[in-house]
Amino acid sequence: SVYLTIDAHLQAILEKNLLHGIEEYDAKGAIGVIISPRNGEIYAMRGINRDYIGSSVRAGHTLPIYPINWQYEPGSTLKPVTALIAIEDNIYHANDIIDCRTRKIGGRTISDVKPLQYLTFKQVISKSSNCGITRIADNIQPYKLYKTLTDLGFGHKTGIILNGESAGVIRHPSKWSKYSLHSLSFGQEMTVTVLQLAYAYAALANGGRMLQPKIIYKIEDEEQNTLFEPKTTVVRQVSNLWALDTLRTYLKAVVDEGHGIGTKLGYISVAGKTGTGEKLDPEGQGYLESAYITSFVGFFPVEDPQVVMAIMYDEPDYDHRYGSISAVPTFRKIVEEMIVLPHNDILYIANEANREYVLVPECIGKSVKEACKLLVEHNIDFTSFGDGDVVVDQFPKPGVTMLEGSSIILQAGFQILTQNYKNANLTQ
Repeated sequence: SVYLTIDAHLQAILEKNLLHGIEEYDAKGAIGVIISPRNGEIYAMRGINRDYIGSSVRAGHTLPIYPINWQYEPGSTLKPVTALIAIEDNIYHANDIIDCRTRKIGGRTISDVKPLQYLTFKQVISKSSNCGITRIADNIQPYKLYKTLTDLGFGHKTGIILNGESAGVIRHPSKWSKYSLHSLSFGQEMTVTVLQLAYAYAALANGGRMLQPKIIYKIEDEEQNTLFEPKTTVVRQVSNLWALDTLRTYLKAVVDEGHGIGTKLGYISVAGKTGTGEKLDPEGQGYLESAYITSFVGFFPVEDPQVVMAIMYDEPDYDHRYGSISAVPTFRKIVEEMIVLPHNDILYIANEANREYVLVPECIGKSVKEACKLLVEHNIDFTSFGDGDVVVDQFPKPGVTMLEGSSIILQAGFQILTQNYKNANLTQ
């Protein structure tokens, strides 16, 4: 018996919402991937071609596995990679001002959908400025960008145990044109699969561990003896914790105040990045007219990421040509349905991650006045009983970890009757 990592409930939720999105946005197709950034398990994965909706199971078996096979230019979902390098190399800081006005590079004009003036480095990501990210790329070495992209898994296969995987395309810097550095900074001149993009974001979320996809949970024989149980495989380490933690705040800002605000939920924190890219012409150079690929890749909860999800639409109608008004609503709906599943503990984990703990200070032997001041400084409530002006006992004892805002009990007396008060039952 072969057991998969696929969660049947999440798979159904993903498929339902992708089908709804194809209908609502009149898209040619949609792809979704939901994975664990902790161990690389695939919880759900689906690609839908509008032309084959409702076709027979046999016909479906002849189609490629779109999440691992279908390649496209990722657009603005790649901007965080350029930002990560700038953070790592201490080139820019969050509040540094970047010129985001329309600019020319050689004979090429770089512009934003809505003209911008000046933004902070952090806002370049949250507001998704093409002009701003190319200014940042001006200060990045071409090979450093290439290496970071390939370290994040682009340009080679993920190693998933499924047939037909594409590696995507990213050329070596020796074959770049004078426009390539800037094009790559906002996700052009390269192709990716949705699976690759999901695992790249998993590394951004989990502290830089590039994981190999895991879709087989275990294999058992007829007597339920385990024959095979894959381990979590870390392919490589990417970047450093400080840079990744900083980038995480930028990606959270995308949701809190930027183009991903449609995924903002009051009860769980989300970080991610929208993408809107022109669709490559499969029969020649350049792009198809008025044809777009829209996407959103995100993870949650931000404090302790448990899930990474990537949503992509192929050629939604013109009114839904931006990731913020197609992929983002789908992402949100899936999160809302996912977190209320009976077996899901994401909300509990999110609440635990937001809790602050404090170490109970030593109050015994201090005057009651001194102890009160100390507890207020540690944001610890307290009650006291007994006569006297010296703390002779406390509960919990010194050194215990407790939730910030919790209460302790102080016993007041006139003197400490033993020197070994830490282990004694003290009386006044």
